[in-house]
Amino acid sequence: MTSQKPPAVNPAVLLVGHGTRDPRGQAEFLELARLIAERLPRLPVRPAYLELADPNLSTAIDELMSMADVQRLYVLPLLLFAAGHAKRDIPQAVAAALARHRGVESVQLPHLGTHPAVAELSALRMEETLAGKASISSDETYGVLVGRGSYDSDAQAEWRDLAASRRETTTLGQWAECFLAMAKPTPEELLPNLLLNSWRRIVWQPHLLFHGELMDRVREFVASESARDPGREWLVTSHLGADPRLADAAAEIVAAAGVEGTPGG
Repeated sequence: MTSQKPPAVNPAVLLVGHGTRDPRGQAEFLELARLIAERLPRLPVRPAYLELADPNLSTAIDELMSMADVQRLYVLPLLLFAAGHAKRDIPQAVAAALARHRGVESVQLPHLGTHPAVAELSALRMEETLAGKASISSDETYGVLVGRGSYDSDAQAEWRDLAASRRETTTLGQWAECFLAMAKPTPEELLPNLLLNSWRRIVWQPHLLFHGELMDRVREFVASESARDPGREWLVTSHLGADPRLADAAAEIVAAAGVEGTPGG
């Protein structure tokens, strides 16, 4: 007896970002969402912010429901770590919005930050920053990986994996890590030990997805320290941004879930 294929459902994809009041960060998020939608041409795709900007999840979900007879909503968090937003806030907000739409199930996909493309892009951002700066060797360069910080044990484990990958792919004289919130050391706490050594170059790499207040904080901090210590070269890499590699990664996450309308789905 041959098994019958389960009935098809009408899927849609909701891309969820944290949200920022910074218009540059908002533009980057929307651009990444556009790139992802290009890679999923057979699916309705809409972006939404968890907070601080519009459209919010409720508005985006209502719009998706009005476009088509959606029966299954795939939710893709465009986030770097599996902390409270991915584990609690997004599922709760999606459930509340879908309460108005009977017969629609939701499936939360893995967040973007666990994909190998994220570490690859991080390495590329460092390469771009050091390009054409061969006057100071990598042995004389100190790299600082700057994270937002989290209390969540899963997010901390993902951070350790990322940091290990960056040490392996980008060889520098030494690497260190610091955090902007909820973890130690802060950039200010790391600085005294760093300055005890005679590093000719210090490169600060903010592991942030989009532009916003945290990126500005890193740049302002480094600019201030550079003015105090002009004998060293102080650099800040770009954040990850709306890169096609991330759009490819997001499309792969959707396809890997067997979503109808994607290759293999």
